[in-house]
Amino acid sequence: IDPLKARAQHDAFMEIYRDNGVKVIELGEVGAPLPNAYFCRDTFCMTPDGAVMSRMASASRAGEERFAAAALAHEGVPIVHSVDGEGTFEGADVVVANEDLVFVGLGMRSNRSGVKQVARAFRDAGVAEVIEVEIPYGCGHIDGCINVIDKDLAMVMPTQLSWVVYENLKRHSFTVIDLPDMAESQGGMALNIVPLQPRTVVTPAGNVKTKALLEQHGVEVIEVDVSELMKGGGSCHCMTGVV
Repeated sequence: IDPLKARAQHDAFMEIYRDNGVKVIELGEVGAPLPNAYFCRDTFCMTPDGAVMSRMASASRAGEERFAAAALAHEGVPIVHSVDGEGTFEGADVVVANEDLVFVGLGMRSNRSGVKQVARAFRDAGVAEVIEVEIPYGCGHIDGCINVIDKDLAMVMPTQLSWVVYENLKRHSFTVIDLPDMAESQGGMALNIVPLQPRTVVTPAGNVKTKALLEQHGVEVIEVDVSELMKGGGSCHCMTGVV
């Protein structure tokens, strides 16, 4: 990674949020050699009552959650739970479909103890349906299988999505669209997108087929060049922890 180019791309990425009325909370200096710290999605997730702090599965990322907790506390965000004990959990293993439906992924990054703790936090916050989902082998997080674009629209990776997720989305009247191109999915991280508002998303630039399909479903697509940042193994969604 070219640090200067990556930093410039990250600044431009944050400006897109600000230009669209989104308040951006920067993590700031972490004061330690944590090169994955810009993937803020992984360090926490939000329940209706406040944040749940992760407990990173990877030794190389251990401690990142402390800096996220400090940034959230500085903003006055309640922290309702920190995954502890034998639990591991990363925030990208939560998908909030709507106010009544949340999926928590069990897989290589979030173990059974961590998933149980996070699911309990959502249930304690009043979420009616919290569904624990096993993630297929080879998929890092559940958000690598699904991204919610609107209250009734989701895009999914059809070869990796759990049937449990699909049937519950349909039961909640979602339209489910499949990623149209595997090359864009893998090389272009086409599913790694962030909704700004219903049917408006920020996406990594260059995924022509995915953009066209989203636009067919009435979605406004705002592209951003994060190619240098993607060399770290993630894109727009991974870099954004939604408060």
